[in-house]
Amino acid sequence: MLDQHIVIWAEASAPGVPTKMHAASAVTGQPLPVPRALRTLRNVTGLYTDGRRIAYPNAPYRSLWWSPSLRKRPYKVVGTRHSFEHIDNSVKVGGRYVGFGEQPRVLVADTKTGRYVEVSRTFGFVYVNSVALLVVYGGGKKVLHPILRMAFVPLRDLPPMPACS
Repeated sequence: MLDQHIVIWAEASAPGVPTKMHAASAVTGQPLPVPRALRTLRNVTGLYTDGRRIAYPNAPYRSLWWSPSLRKRPYKVVGTRHSFEHIDNSVKVGGRYVGFGEQPRVLVADTKTGRYVEVSRTFGFVYVNSVALLVVYGGGKKVLHPILRMAFVPLRDLPPMPACS
C-alpha cells in the first residue's frame, strides 16, 4: 500500500501475457491511474516501497531500479556484471538507501551517490527503514533452527560508501 491509501498490484490479463500494474483506492475500491513510477513495469515481482519511494529488480533480475517518488520515472541504480548473477526479490527501501541481495552477497546502495557496499558474503538479507539498517548474516549450512549473527546500524552512523570499482 502506498501513501494516500492507494493499493497497487501486478496482474496478467491471461496466461502467458506479461503482468501489468493496476491501482485502486483502498478506501473506495475504485480504480485509479497507476503512478508514473509504476506505469511501464512488466513482470516485476520484487517491488518494494516505503509508501513514497520504490525499488525493484527488473524482470530478468539483472539490475536494481529506484524511484524517489511515485511521480518520477525509475532509474537503474546497480546492474550485475555476469550472466550468472542476479538481483533477488529481497529488496528493501529506507529513505535514500536500498538493501538487496545478489546471493550469496548482500548489499546496501545509496541512491543519492549511486554507490553501494557489500555487507555480507555469506547469504542472508538486510532490512532498512528510514532510521536503521539490520543485516542478518546467513549461516552457511542448512539447519532447522539456525543461530544467525545480526548487525544493527543507525543510518546516521553509516560511513560514506566507497566508489564502485
